[in-house]
Amino acid sequence: MPSTPKTDLGDFKGSNMGANTPRISGFAITYNSGEILKTCLRSLRFVDELIVVDKSLTDGTPSVAEAYADKVISVPWSPLPTETRSTADEACSHDFILYLDHDECLSVEGIH
Repeated sequence: MPSTPKTDLGDFKGSNMGANTPRISGFAITYNSGEILKTCLRSLRFVDELIVVDKSLTDGTPSVAEAYADKVISVPWSPLPTETRSTADEACSHDFILYLDHDECLSVEGIH
């Protein structure tokens, strides 16, 4: 199957990155979030690495996540958010980490 580019990254991702600019990992944790996840992930398109940790099996969330994220990790559902955040944190490879819930997004002002 041919590789397709990630959605909506365009020239924005890393466009202001100099050699000494810190790199940022971003992650979102999802549970049956499907279409609403798109808004969250679009607002994180500026990060250098985007990870989605998915706790759902009953909707199309993994397909949505794969269109935007560099990594999609499926984990069993757990009522304890600390376990899931720990999994996401360990998957991040950069020093700075930005976390959003699947129903949150950054505004343009927040990004700048």
